[in-house]
Amino acid sequence: MGYGAKLARKLKGVVQGSALAKTSLYRMLMVHRNYLILRARSRKIALKEVVVRIPPLDEDLVKAIRLIGPHLLIKADEKSRSFFERDQNLTSCAEYQVLKRHLQAIPHPQKVLELGPGIGRSAIFFRKTLGWTETMFDLYEATSLQAKYSVLGPREKDTFCGNIPLLERVLAYNGLTRYQICDAKAYDYRLSNLPGPYNLIYSFYAVGFHWSLEHFIDEILVLMREGAVGFFTVPDTFRGFPRLESVRHEVLTETVHYPTKTLSILVIQK
Repeated sequence: MGYGAKLARKLKGVVQGSALAKTSLYRMLMVHRNYLILRARSRKIALKEVVVRIPPLDEDLVKAIRLIGPHLLIKADEKSRSFFERDQNLTSCAEYQVLKRHLQAIPHPQKVLELGPGIGRSAIFFRKTLGWTETMFDLYEATSLQAKYSVLGPREKDTFCGNIPLLERVLAYNGLTRYQICDAKAYDYRLSNLPGPYNLIYSFYAVGFHWSLEHFIDEILVLMREGAVGFFTVPDTFRGFPRLESVRHEVLTETVHYPTKTLSILVIQK
């Protein structure tokens, strides 16, 4: 069933006076509106180089991507694949823009940990853009059948929304080597069980954004080498928390072109 047919069915529910249908319709309309705005914005920005390559989309890939990004109304076709590829590269470029000074100051790190890599775009982007060919990437993820998103939410075992087979597929398609996927379930969902220490720990739109860093910071600091840094996307509503005050940190906020007008990233240093 196409999007128009689904929308028509929801409209029928509204006409019949269902409060639930009105709520569902409103949410669907907002998702569709925001998706169209995102696509239009992506087309206006020049992409110098495609660093992160997205393989042809099939139904399994589409379902996994929609779980990671519910706002992305993509389909298993070339048009959607092309847009999603631009989306992933433009998002990575915006993060690099904000962090460029810090990233260039880091000597080639021996070990890097990403929390919630999604399809692995950041590891691919950093490897190729910064020339971190010898860096070992640990990618901490878990496969889930449903997303439980919030903003600065609590830490729970069922908040993962990744798909490890999808992650492996995209990494292989991009020829990435020197990485290991750390299934959170195998580590009892405890960061302290990971094989640190790390020179860099980061999380984009996961820990720090959807789930408050406050619930993870003690374990993260234990995993960081002396002199290590951490990068975490934070929402506009981020105001810090008591434990953070004892850690060297700063919030970098810059105007970007995509996916939003501004981007804020918390930088911590040990």
